Amino acid sequence: MAEQKAYYSVFGLKDGIVWLATQQRKPVRSRTWGRPQIDEDGIYSWFVDKVGDGENMTDQAKVAKGTTIATCLNMKRVVREQVEPRLAALAQQVSALRVQLNRIEQKLGEKE
Repeated sequence: MAEQKAYYSVFGLKDGIVWLATQQRKPVRSRTWGRPQIDEDGIYSWFVDKVGDGENMTDQAKVAKGTTIATCLNMKRVVREQVEPRLAALAQQVSALRVQLNRIEQKLGEKE
């Protein structure tokens, strides 16, 4: 079965954390809104929270929002603490290999 692209309208925070996503049909061009801007994740509509919006939310929505934000912040921390140092080490190794490869290519060029 072929995968189909999904499209979302999301509620999020200013820093990009999405705390609620609703799947929608593919947006179409309209006279009023023009061509929809769809990002690589399929998000085409953002509703950014404003200060005080939480006062109108149900208790369930507050729990869902808090849980989602906490999970996102924890994932950012894990990536920052565990993945970034490994990527930096790999980048240094690739850089060293590039220098070594350049030296080898220069020596091969001199022999010809």
